[in-house]
Amino acid sequence: MKWVQVMWLLRKELKQEWRQKFTVQGILLYAVAATYVVYLAMQRLDPPSWNALYWVILLFSGVSAIAKSFMQESKGRMLYLHQLVHPASLLIAKILYNSLLMVVLSLLVLVAYTLLLGQQADHLGWFILAVTLGSAAFSSVLTMVSAVSSKTGNGHLIMPVLSIPLLIPLLLIAVKASKTAVDGLEVSLLYNDLLVVFIFYLMVSMLGFVLYPWLWKE
Repeated sequence: MKWVQVMWLLRKELKQEWRQKFTVQGILLYAVAATYVVYLAMQRLDPPSWNALYWVILLFSGVSAIAKSFMQESKGRMLYLHQLVHPASLLIAKILYNSLLMVVLSLLVLVAYTLLLGQQADHLGWFILAVTLGSAAFSSVLTMVSAVSSKTGNGHLIMPVLSIPLLIPLLLIAVKASKTAVDGLEVSLLYNDLLVVFIFYLMVSMLGFVLYPWLWKE
């Protein structure tokens, strides 16, 4: 893997997304619409429900946002990239781009969520940190699943089936960490959960670094 290739591929992803701005706008609209539906249905939420529903919205928005990561690449483009870059460079670039996308999406959803349902996190800074790390970890898992799903004939159907079971353990840890911030408990209780989420992100990225070159050969 060469970091020059990673940066080149990352710029390619950003330019490609800029040409298809309607895709990101559609995902953001989906997330805001889901938030508005929650507002219409409940309007007032207790802190645990406020925290849990935020993660549910973020989870399904993330699946929609990152499902296209590999599946939008044509066979011709993948063959072209195969001649130019190392497969690990492509995967790392995808993970970095999707991490950025998920973090931005999570913060924008949080703004809409706060405007409609109020802000109930006692430790807002730590809540945002938990959301940022959780979103990045989501992106690494979803990117790997997207890479696997793109090799099947029904990638858009396989993506949710494979991703949701893998994301549930991570989701439980992220929800626990953010709930600690929402409830205003001792900040030291957050450290282990945040560390686990960060290690999860690194492990999935390293696993993809090792396994994806073999998958690409197929």
